[in-house]
Amino acid sequence: MPDLYSLANALDYIEAHLKDPIQVADMAQAADYSLYHFCRMFSAYVHHSPYDYLMRRRTSEAVQQLIQSRKRIIDIALDYQFNSPEVFNRAVQRCFGVKPSSIRRARCTNLTSFLPPIGLEKIIHVTQVMDSLACEVQTLTAQKLSGLMNSGGYVEKLRETISAMTDSPVLIDPYQIVLHFDDCGYKPQWCYTGWQSGSVIWNNPFLPVDWERPSGRYACFLHREGLENFTLTLEWIFTTWLPQSGEKLAWQGVILQKSCEDYFHVWVPIR
Repeated sequence: MPDLYSLANALDYIEAHLKDPIQVADMAQAADYSLYHFCRMFSAYVHHSPYDYLMRRRTSEAVQQLIQSRKRIIDIALDYQFNSPEVFNRAVQRCFGVKPSSIRRARCTNLTSFLPPIGLEKIIHVTQVMDSLACEVQTLTAQKLSGLMNSGGYVEKLRETISAMTDSPVLIDPYQIVLHFDDCGYKPQWCYTGWQSGSVIWNNPFLPVDWERPSGRYACFLHREGLENFTLTLEWIFTTWLPQSGEKLAWQGVILQKSCEDYFHVWVPIR
């Protein structure tokens, strides 16, 4: 395995120079690698080419400025090294599917396309679990669930509440966690934990909320760690796999299917 700390140095260099006219050769120098070996290593472990990563990071930060500031669109574009409105328009539309002016008017956009900084922690996480993050696309039928829901996506709080209310050992019974995101990102707007029809606690009077999983196409990933590191997996799916796959979300959310121990299947609805 190459020196990931050298790669992290290059990523830190990119982050510090998003507003500067840097080249891929400058990134390679920061990593102390030849240009050829740097590009191979970067693509293998970051899963973006160095140039694509730089452009997506610039575009993502520029879009944040569109939402949060009142600076002119052209000034934001120039700040992030887009030398004309046309170039900036193309970059934003490629990453977010809408024009910069539309984002400015709405003061919001779907930030599942936002690429946050990738650092050493994320590289190590994806490297360790990459073999389990292979995607399999399946068609699922609708499924009725019964469970509990809360706002804010507090998964652990739901699990504790359900464990306290039921006599059944909840964590050995198959269950699904549904995370529904708001229109501006992949931070959960609400969280739902449900059990399928026929399970031990189906129709328990303390589980008042019914929900039906929509039928359709789903991309399935296997997350081989606990919920503690799930955010890193979720970021990789949305910011790397989804834009590179060419698929689109069918609805704003994901479903986690408890498998065994700390294994979860992650179902991403696509169309």
